[in-house]
Amino acid sequence: MSSDKFFCELTTHDLLRKCLIAGGLAAGLSGTVLILLMPLAGGWRLALCLLWMASSLLELRAQWRGMRRIDRIRIHSGGRVEGVGRDGDCQSLEVLSGSMVLERCAWLRLRFGDGLYYGEWLWRDGARAGDWRRLQLVWRQRAALFGRSRVS
Repeated sequence: MSSDKFFCELTTHDLLRKCLIAGGLAAGLSGTVLILLMPLAGGWRLALCLLWMASSLLELRAQWRGMRRIDRIRIHSGGRVEGVGRDGDCQSLEVLSGSMVLERCAWLRLRFGDGLYYGEWLWRDGARAGDWRRLQLVWRQRAALFGRSRVS
């Protein structure tokens, strides 16, 4: 039985968040240019561009909304994940498939209880002493809990 007192708390980085938003904008614009260069009739290109831009904007909006809700991520040894807001309010999170923890950075795909999902890019340098090591330990021990697919 694991102690719920054993957890790691990771702080988000404004610079990394800005990079994610900038990358999303760049991907949206690049996709639009590539669609315009496709050998299709003008009407099809316009329709595809509008669909691509709408999809890109919806993803960026979800990313922005998720980033505004939390400032820290707390991962408990039992697999429970919480987002902590600026006011200290905790929200339950679920780690989705596609998340990974490496030696110096982590990419976490997270979903809030209301269904909103977004990605968080974290660096080891932003973790308090020992928290990054605890993250790696919990990640290895609870791998089946993080990002498992739901079967209905």
